[in-house]
Amino acid sequence: MKKLLFFLAFFSSLFMYSQVGYLNVDAGADLTGDCGVAQNLAATYTDLKDTSTYAVASIPYVPPTDFTTGTIPAGLTVDDKWSSPIDLGFSFCYYGNTYTQFVIGSNAQISFDVSYAGNTNDWDLSNSGAPITLPQATDDDLAFNAIFGPAHDVNPSVSGDIKYELIGTAPFRSMVIKYSQIAQFSCNASLSTSMIVLHETTNNIDVYIKDKPICMAWNGGYALVGINNIDGTASLTPPARNTSVWLVEDGNATHPSEAWRFIPDGASVTTFDWTDANGTVLGTNANITVTPFMTTTYTATAHYATACDGPVIDVSDDMTITTNQDGPLIDLGPDTVLCDTASMLLDATPSNAADFNTITYLWNTGETTSQITVTSAGTYSVTVTVDGGCMAVDDITLDFGVTPVLASQGDYHLCNVQSPAVIDPVMITVDTVGQDSTQFTYEWRKDGDATIIGTAQDLSVSEIGSYTVTVTGGSCSSTQTIAVTYYSNEYCTYPEGISPNADGLNDNFDLQWLNDKVGVKNLKFFNRLGTLVFEKSDYTNEFEGKSDKDYDLPSGTYFYVIQLSDDTVKEGWLYINR
Repeated sequence: MKKLLFFLAFFSSLFMYSQVGYLNVDAGADLTGDCGVAQNLAATYTDLKDTSTYAVASIPYVPPTDFTTGTIPAGLTVDDKWSSPIDLGFSFCYYGNTYTQFVIGSNAQISFDVSYAGNTNDWDLSNSGAPITLPQATDDDLAFNAIFGPAHDVNPSVSGDIKYELIGTAPFRSMVIKYSQIAQFSCNASLSTSMIVLHETTNNIDVYIKDKPICMAWNGGYALVGINNIDGTASLTPPARNTSVWLVEDGNATHPSEAWRFIPDGASVTTFDWTDANGTVLGTNANITVTPFMTTTYTATAHYATACDGPVIDVSDDMTITTNQDGPLIDLGPDTVLCDTASMLLDATPSNAADFNTITYLWNTGETTSQITVTSAGTYSVTVTVDGGCMAVDDITLDFGVTPVLASQGDYHLCNVQSPAVIDPVMITVDTVGQDSTQFTYEWRKDGDATIIGTAQDLSVSEIGSYTVTVTGGSCSSTQTIAVTYYSNEYCTYPEGISPNADGLNDNFDLQWLNDKVGVKNLKFFNRLGTLVFEKSDYTNEFEGKSDKDYDLPSGTYFYVIQLSDDTVKEGWLYINR
């Protein structure tokens, strides 16, 4: 099965035919044979070359896109005009140089010499009636650095349109220039339709000609298909298309629609290799000899260096040699993660061991027994060889780890204040039970979002939400979710009134927020006469309008003195409303 080892998105079937399929690698048909017997591998592949010179070939008339789609160049609806510079969308190699822009001529030609932009696109293909042919380095009637597809005097101001369109997906895009039903100058009823296609990576140039009538009344009826270099000293044309008189007519059996491909034909920019399943290079020639000792897949790969600012493109094809004999059947099992397990026994004994007289084992650890015990993470492979040299290889990847045991956690609380500096953020933490917490890694996330917001055992939090920590030991992990909410005394103020009626609202003098931040060493309440009615050390939120003797204090104003753990004192008043 052929593989393109550079990601390719969807292409139409026509575009695949004209471009992607051009870079072709064929590793040959699958084979069968005996273990230890030499086999010949023979691959074929496209040899991509640089653009110092070109070859030309006739190709099937299969345009890669419709003539009606695309963008009309600004100002190119008049006779004999070059367009403004147009971006190619990719780097294109042409006669040894790299280009990213071009200009379109209204007389069915393009050029990479953007100095032509906005100037007159010459129409004359004759000199005193004689055709001006390629190559020509002195007569400037033929543009330089140009592609003629087919060049002749046409007039888009009478009928038809000129468009360009970028199609495909990198690294196999194509810039398509379209001339659709353009009137011949002086023969306005004769309409020409053609297309020039520039291909990324291969640097191929295609010219598709659907209709090209002959107007003998003007310019001798001449037309030109060809390419030339930057100074006109090198050029190439298809047979009988170098400024001559010829007819192309869609549906005409004698002169049907035609297409030509100009193919770079300089030095090769292609390298080739055969590799085995492990990626080991076995040879760099298309034909090599291998000696398989088990069923083996071989890969033929052509590496294409476009020499045009692009990456190397790899195209490959696989072939498999299947051995006739039954080799050893071994299975080390699936890749495994071992949590809280110190070791694992690996057994390479073939399930069909009774079929063989001799069996040898070679592990990548150097051991030669059928079984080994492993205690560390890694990939372990074994080669088992039996009578006659047939062999099999298997491997397994093991990861070891410790499952974190997490201590249960209660909720954490924040004050809902407008000035965060007034109240410090809360520090939330995750603890392990009976384990060294430093052996683990930590990843914190908030409210189910995938973004990691912390990687320490503790996390400073200044927003309410649901915080999930993933604690990992090797390849084993545990998760815990911690809720951060507002205190029941949401705004973290000293209450100025309570209504202890057991309705769940303002039933107590709530200083939990203060106890968490500083600590309340002692709290005393006095009535209006200065009599101590309530006292509590290590206070949180226990005062519900009752005295130390557990009777309801009457409605009224009471005064308190709070001694904080840092020995500062806070005084204030509280109204009890019954």
